[in-house]
Amino acid sequence: MNKLNLVWGLLLIFLIVIGCGNLEKNDTSKKIIKNSSFVPETNKKTVVVNTTDNNLNLCNNELSMISAYFKGEKVFTGKIVNGEQTPGDDVKVALKIGEILKIFPIFEQDVTKLKVIDLFSKSSNFPKYIAQLSLDTEIVDPTSQNLILIGGPCENILTKKALNDSTDCNYNLQKNQSMIKVIKYDSHYSLIILGDKVLAAKFLENRASELKGTQVILEGDNWETATTTCSN
Repeated sequence: MNKLNLVWGLLLIFLIVIGCGNLEKNDTSKKIIKNSSFVPETNKKTVVVNTTDNNLNLCNNELSMISAYFKGEKVFTGKIVNGEQTPGDDVKVALKIGEILKIFPIFEQDVTKLKVIDLFSKSSNFPKYIAQLSLDTEIVDPTSQNLILIGGPCENILTKKALNDSTDCNYNLQKNQSMIKVIKYDSHYSLIILGDKVLAAKFLENRASELKGTQVILEGDNWETATTTCSN
């Protein structure tokens, strides 16, 4: 009987030793998993890099070279062109552009806020410089000189030709949007301003250094807070 108890006792000790060994292995395995760099597939996250805020850095320098004229770094040689049937506000925008480029003198008042009839008053500088503006019907070959075209395809026939005879008067622009676009020819270019043209003129006056790409869409209620989206 004593021998039998001894055998059972030894067997029990043997089982306890084996059991402890397995528990130790399991603990080690858990430690390895815990300390490893493995992440279960369900917990992985995809990192998306948003480049929208830096989109100006992705565009070429076509417009940035033109901006030198609006920053006073180069002298503009060319013509500012309104459509023959252009509304009065477009005439004021053309004058504002000429003022920025120093083609015209500095007006005593913000020309974009003047009434068209005031532009022809005796005290106005406009009649003295009217010869420096052109109408779209007066330009025979738009590729032979530098032009700044004011107005969309329905307002300026040169804009329509430059935009591949587009018949979209607003060129897909919304009410608070404007577009500044450059089209290069062999040795000259046309700079097109359409949409909210007053917004574009004020942007060119104050933020021309932000021009990039071949086209910039401006959106906003004023030039100070307007957002820009460029494309090549």
